[in-house]
Amino acid sequence: MIPYRRSQPKASVTLDIIPSVPAIELFGPPDPNTLYTIRGILRITLTKPLTIKQITVKFKGFTQNDRFRFSSLPGALGGRGARTADDIFILIERAEKIIEDTPRTLPPGTTEIPFDLTFVADIPPSCVLSRGCIRYALSARVNPDSLLYFLSSGGIRTSVPVTVRRNMLRNLELAPYAPTVRYRGRRPGRIEYEFEVPKTVCLEQRKLEFSGKVSALYDAARVKKILVRMDQMEVFRSVWSIELTSWPQWSVCSQS
Repeated sequence: MIPYRRSQPKASVTLDIIPSVPAIELFGPPDPNTLYTIRGILRITLTKPLTIKQITVKFKGFTQNDRFRFSSLPGALGGRGARTADDIFILIERAEKIIEDTPRTLPPGTTEIPFDLTFVADIPPSCVLSRGCIRYALSARVNPDSLLYFLSSGGIRTSVPVTVRRNMLRNLELAPYAPTVRYRGRRPGRIEYEFEVPKTVCLEQRKLEFSGKVSALYDAARVKKILVRMDQMEVFRSVWSIELTSWPQWSVCSQS
Protein backbone atom coordinates (compact mmCIF):
# COMPACT_ATOMS: atom_id res chain seq x y z
CA MET A 1 0.00 0.00 0.00
CA ILE A 2 1.35 3.41 -0.92
CA PRO A 3 1.02 5.84 1.97
CA TYR A 4 -0.55 9.17 1.18
CA ARG A 5 -1.40 12.36 3.02
CA ARG A 6 -4.84 13.87 2.64
CA SER A 7 -4.60 17.51 1.54
CA GLN A 8 -6.04 20.02 3.96
CA PRO A 9 -8.97 22.00 2.56
CA LYS A 10 -8.70 25.76 2.30
CA ALA A 11 -10.05 27.83 5.10
CA SER A 12 -13.63 28.80 4.35
CA VAL A 13 -13.79 32.57 4.71
CA THR A 14 -16.82 34.84 4.93
CA LEU A 15 -16.08 38.55 4.78
CA ASP A 16 -18.64 41.25 5.55
CA ILE A 17 -18.18 45.00 5.76
CA ILE A 18 -20.82 46.75 7.88
CA PRO A 19 -21.03 50.58 7.91
CA SER A 20 -22.16 52.16 11.18
CA VAL A 21 -24.81 54.24 9.38
CA PRO A 22 -27.22 53.26 6.57
CA ALA A 23 -26.39 56.38 4.55
CA ILE A 24 -23.87 59.22 4.51
CA GLU A 25 -25.63 62.49 5.33
CA LEU A 26 -23.88 65.63 4.07
CA PHE A 27 -25.20 69.11 4.81
CA GLY A 28 -24.84 72.35 2.92
CA PRO A 29 -23.21 72.98 -0.47
CA PRO A 30 -20.06 71.00 -1.43
CA ASP A 31 -16.97 72.28 0.37
CA PRO A 32 -13.46 70.92 -0.38
CA ASN A 33 -12.42 71.83 3.17
CA THR A 34 -15.02 69.54 4.74
CA LEU A 35 -14.04 66.02 5.78
CA TYR A 36 -16.30 63.07 6.55
CA THR A 37 -15.33 59.96 8.49
CA ILE A 38 -17.21 56.75 7.82
CA ARG A 39 -16.94 54.07 10.49
CA GLY A 40 -17.94 50.45 10.64
CA ILE A 41 -16.97 46.87 11.37
CA LEU A 42 -15.21 44.32 9.20
CA ARG A 43 -16.50 40.86 10.13
CA ILE A 44 -14.34 37.85 9.23
CA THR A 45 -15.74 34.36 9.77
CA LEU A 46 -13.38 31.35 9.46
CA THR A 47 -13.76 27.59 9.68
CA LYS A 48 -10.05 27.15 10.41
CA PRO A 49 -7.15 29.44 11.40
CA LEU A 50 -5.91 31.83 8.73
CA THR A 51 -2.82 34.02 8.77
CA ILE A 52 -3.45 37.42 7.22
CA LYS A 53 -0.88 39.86 5.94
CA GLN A 54 -2.86 43.02 5.31
CA ILE A 55 -6.41 44.40 5.47
CA THR A 56 -7.50 47.41 3.42
CA VAL A 57 -10.77 49.35 3.28
CA LYS A 58 -11.71 51.62 0.39
CA PHE A 59 -14.44 54.13 -0.45
CA LYS A 60 -15.06 54.83 -4.15
CA GLY A 61 -17.55 56.81 -6.16
CA PHE A 62 -18.35 56.74 -9.88
CA THR A 63 -20.50 58.78 -12.19
CA GLN A 64 -21.74 57.48 -15.53
CA ASN A 65 -23.51 59.02 -18.50
CA ASP A 66 -25.21 56.63 -20.91
CA ARG A 67 -27.10 58.34 -23.71
CA PHE A 68 -29.11 55.37 -24.84
CA ARG A 69 -29.59 53.08 -21.88
CA PHE A 70 -28.67 52.70 -18.25
CA SER A 71 -26.12 50.08 -17.32
CA SER A 72 -24.78 48.99 -13.95
CA LEU A 73 -21.33 49.54 -12.49
CA PRO A 74 -18.61 47.09 -11.45
CA GLY A 75 -18.75 45.22 -8.13
CA ALA A 76 -21.04 46.80 -5.58
CA LEU A 77 -21.22 49.64 -8.07
CA GLY A 78 -22.80 47.40 -10.70
CA GLY A 79 -21.68 45.12 -13.57
CA ARG A 80 -19.60 45.92 -16.66
CA GLY A 81 -16.98 48.32 -18.01
CA ALA A 82 -17.25 51.28 -20.36
CA ARG A 83 -17.41 50.65 -24.09
CA THR A 84 -18.05 53.99 -25.80
CA ALA A 85 -17.28 57.66 -25.26
CA ASP A 86 -20.80 58.17 -23.93
CA ASP A 87 -20.60 55.15 -21.63
CA ILE A 88 -17.59 56.00 -19.46
CA PHE A 89 -17.21 55.68 -15.71
CA ILE A 90 -15.66 58.78 -14.17
CA LEU A 91 -14.04 58.36 -10.77
CA ILE A 92 -15.26 61.14 -8.49
CA GLU A 93 -13.93 59.93 -5.15
CA ARG A 94 -11.38 57.43 -3.92
CA ALA A 95 -10.16 57.00 -0.35
CA GLU A 96 -8.18 54.02 0.90
CA LYS A 97 -6.77 53.02 4.27
CA ILE A 98 -4.75 50.08 5.56
CA ILE A 99 -6.26 49.01 8.88
CA GLU A 100 -4.04 45.95 9.43
CA ASP A 101 -0.43 45.83 8.22
CA THR A 102 1.13 43.28 10.57
CA PRO A 103 0.83 39.53 9.86
CA ARG A 104 -1.26 37.71 12.44
CA THR A 105 -3.28 34.54 12.68
CA LEU A 106 -7.03 34.75 13.06
CA PRO A 107 -8.70 31.91 15.00
CA PRO A 108 -11.70 29.92 13.76
CA GLY A 109 -14.99 31.67 14.35
CA THR A 110 -15.92 35.31 13.95
CA THR A 111 -13.49 38.18 14.30
CA GLU A 112 -14.72 41.78 14.17
CA ILE A 113 -12.29 44.57 13.32
CA PRO A 114 -13.46 48.19 13.67
CA PHE A 115 -12.37 50.70 11.06
CA ASP A 116 -12.71 54.36 10.15
CA LEU A 117 -12.00 56.03 6.82
CA THR A 118 -11.85 59.79 6.21
CA PHE A 119 -12.40 61.43 2.84
CA VAL A 120 -13.08 64.89 1.42
CA ALA A 121 -16.84 65.47 1.50
CA ASP A 122 -16.88 67.57 -1.66
CA ILE A 123 -18.98 64.99 -3.53
CA PRO A 124 -22.43 64.95 -5.16
CA PRO A 125 -25.27 62.83 -3.75
CA SER A 126 -26.12 59.34 -5.00
CA CYS A 127 -28.46 59.42 -7.96
CA VAL A 128 -29.91 56.86 -10.38
CA LEU A 129 -31.68 58.31 -13.40
CA SER A 130 -32.78 56.97 -16.77
CA ARG A 131 -29.68 58.30 -18.54
CA GLY A 132 -26.99 58.32 -15.91
CA CYS A 133 -26.08 57.58 -12.33
CA ILE A 134 -23.82 58.46 -9.42
CA ARG A 135 -22.98 55.55 -7.12
CA TYR A 136 -20.68 54.85 -4.20
CA ALA A 137 -19.36 51.69 -2.58
CA LEU A 138 -17.42 50.72 0.52
CA SER A 139 -15.13 47.73 0.05
CA ALA A 140 -12.57 45.68 1.97
CA ARG A 141 -9.76 43.37 0.97
CA VAL A 142 -7.93 40.81 3.10
CA ASN A 143 -4.56 39.56 1.84
CA PRO A 144 -3.63 36.17 3.38
CA ASP A 145 0.01 35.61 4.34
CA SER A 146 0.27 32.81 1.81
CA LEU A 147 1.50 33.27 -1.75
CA LEU A 148 -0.35 30.19 -2.99
CA TYR A 149 -3.62 31.31 -1.42
CA PHE A 150 -3.18 34.85 -2.76
CA LEU A 151 -2.38 33.70 -6.31
CA SER A 152 -5.35 31.34 -6.41
CA SER A 153 -7.90 33.80 -5.03
CA GLY A 154 -6.37 37.25 -5.50
CA GLY A 155 -7.17 38.08 -1.91
CA ILE A 156 -10.50 38.05 -0.13
CA ARG A 157 -12.79 40.89 -1.13
CA THR A 158 -16.21 42.23 -0.30
CA SER A 159 -18.10 45.42 -1.07
CA VAL A 160 -21.38 47.07 -0.18
CA PRO A 161 -23.17 49.99 -1.88
CA VAL A 162 -23.33 53.22 0.11
CA THR A 163 -25.94 55.94 -0.35
CA VAL A 164 -24.74 59.54 -0.14
CA ARG A 165 -27.31 62.25 0.56
CA ARG A 166 -26.63 65.96 0.39
CA ASN A 167 -29.06 68.23 2.20
CA MET A 168 -29.10 71.95 1.58
CA LEU A 169 -30.39 72.41 5.13
CA ARG A 170 -27.88 72.30 7.95
CA ASN A 171 -29.70 69.38 9.57
CA LEU A 172 -32.82 67.28 8.94
CA GLU A 173 -34.64 68.75 11.95
CA LEU A 174 -34.94 72.03 10.02
CA ALA A 175 -36.88 70.42 7.14
CA PRO A 176 -40.35 71.44 8.45
CA TYR A 177 -39.11 75.04 8.73
CA ALA A 178 -37.81 75.44 5.19
CA PRO A 179 -38.49 78.87 3.65
CA THR A 180 -41.59 79.06 1.48
CA VAL A 181 -42.76 81.03 -1.54
CA ARG A 182 -46.33 82.24 -2.06
CA TYR A 183 -48.15 82.25 -5.38
CA ARG A 184 -51.35 84.22 -5.98
CA GLY A 185 -53.61 84.37 -9.02
CA ARG A 186 -57.17 84.64 -10.22
CA ARG A 187 -59.54 83.77 -13.01
CA PRO A 188 -61.38 87.06 -13.58
CA GLY A 189 -64.93 86.85 -12.38
CA ARG A 190 -64.61 83.20 -11.24
CA ILE A 191 -62.05 82.27 -8.60
CA GLU A 192 -59.05 83.56 -6.69
CA TYR A 193 -56.31 81.27 -5.41
CA GLU A 194 -53.25 81.40 -3.20
CA PHE A 195 -50.69 78.63 -2.58
CA GLU A 196 -47.68 78.51 -0.28
CA VAL A 197 -45.01 75.93 -1.14
CA PRO A 198 -41.55 75.23 0.32
CA LYS A 199 -38.45 76.34 -1.58
CA THR A 200 -36.55 73.23 -0.49
CA VAL A 201 -37.67 69.61 -0.94
CA CYS A 202 -36.38 67.00 1.52
CA LEU A 203 -36.45 63.60 -0.21
CA GLU A 204 -35.99 61.76 3.10
CA GLN A 205 -39.43 63.00 4.22
CA ARG A 206 -40.98 61.19 1.21
CA LYS A 207 -43.68 63.84 0.97
CA LEU A 208 -44.16 67.48 0.01
CA GLU A 209 -46.45 69.54 2.22
CA PHE A 210 -47.98 72.80 1.06
CA SER A 211 -51.06 74.87 1.82
CA GLY A 212 -53.50 76.63 -0.44
CA LYS A 213 -56.77 78.54 -0.54
CA VAL A 214 -59.25 78.79 -3.40
CA SER A 215 -62.08 81.32 -3.15
CA ALA A 216 -65.12 81.36 -5.43
CA LEU A 217 -66.16 84.82 -6.62
CA TYR A 218 -69.76 83.70 -7.16
CA ASP A 219 -71.88 80.85 -5.82
CA ALA A 220 -71.98 78.79 -9.03
CA ALA A 221 -68.18 78.68 -9.38
CA ARG A 222 -66.70 75.24 -8.70
CA VAL A 223 -63.16 73.82 -8.74
CA LYS A 224 -63.03 70.56 -10.69
CA LYS A 225 -59.43 69.59 -9.80
CA ILE A 226 -56.09 70.94 -8.63
CA LEU A 227 -53.07 69.60 -10.51
CA VAL A 228 -49.69 69.61 -8.75
CA ARG A 229 -46.51 69.00 -10.75
CA MET A 230 -42.92 68.84 -9.57
CA ASP A 231 -40.19 68.99 -12.22
CA GLN A 232 -36.77 67.42 -11.75
CA MET A 233 -33.91 68.86 -13.78
CA GLU A 234 -31.12 66.48 -14.79
CA VAL A 235 -27.71 67.61 -16.05
CA PHE A 236 -25.41 65.13 -17.78
CA ARG A 237 -21.73 65.40 -18.66
CA SER A 238 -20.72 63.72 -21.91
CA VAL A 239 -17.07 62.74 -22.26
CA TRP A 240 -16.11 62.70 -25.93
CA SER A 241 -12.58 61.45 -25.42
CA ILE A 242 -10.66 59.67 -22.70
CA GLU A 243 -7.89 62.24 -23.12
CA LEU A 244 -7.53 64.82 -20.37
CA THR A 245 -7.70 67.59 -22.96
CA SER A 246 -11.20 66.61 -24.08
CA TRP A 247 -13.95 69.20 -23.81
CA PRO A 248 -17.09 68.16 -21.89
CA GLN A 249 -20.57 68.71 -23.24
CA TRP A 250 -23.55 69.38 -21.00
CA SER A 251 -27.12 68.43 -21.76
CA VAL A 252 -30.25 69.09 -19.75
CA CYS A 253 -33.60 67.35 -19.63
CA SER A 254 -36.59 67.50 -17.32
CA GLN A 255 -38.68 64.77 -15.76
CA SER A 256 -42.07 65.32 -14.16
